[in-house]
Amino acid sequence: MEQGRFLFQDDIDARSYWQDKEFKKWVVEVRAGPAKRPTFARTYYARARTAELAISAVKTQALDRAPRSADWRARLAGPRDLGCVPTP
Repeated sequence: MEQGRFLFQDDIDARSYWQDKEFKKWVVEVRAGPAKRPTFARTYYARARTAELAISAVKTQALDRAPRSADWRARLAGPRDLGCVPTP
């Protein structure tokens, strides 16, 4: 578990769902510029074994080129990212 990071319910659900799966769905967020108002921000989805592999896959397939100063982060896709809705 990562220190210093508050986990939301979506993150907890994602970790518990994907823990025993070999291939996982990742959300790769690319940002460049100031933190409050980034000049470049994109979200991609990838299927890979690890976060590092997901980022490298998105880097090779990204159609629009991100600036060199871009920050690449990957996290496990949660239910909201995948479009799941609660059933009554």
